[in-house]
Amino acid sequence: RASQPIFLGLICLGSFLMAAGIYPLNIDDENFSIRGCNIACMATPWFIGCGFSVSFSSLLAKTIRINRLFGAATKFARITVTVKDVMKPFVAFTSVNVVLL
Repeated sequence: RASQPIFLGLICLGSFLMAAGIYPLNIDDENFSIRGCNIACMATPWFIGCGFSVSFSSLLAKTIRINRLFGAATKFARITVTVKDVMKPFVAFTSVNVVLL
């Protein structure tokens, strides 16, 4: 619970997506159609961009959560920061990236 497994899973998913961006680069026009090569060329920035966005947004959400906890600790207040509270910036950053791509 302390390690925030949801965000750790999202960081792993983002890393997997960035790594998956390498595989469409292996598609060559000798073995595949031009349409298949065009799809592969368009898939690479999507994989890398979305993977980076998911990983970076997860790290940012974890940082926001820790910042809120330490900010409350300086006031000697006990707060509960739920996953829903820090998923808002994650969803915002990821959706902006998808819209821009």
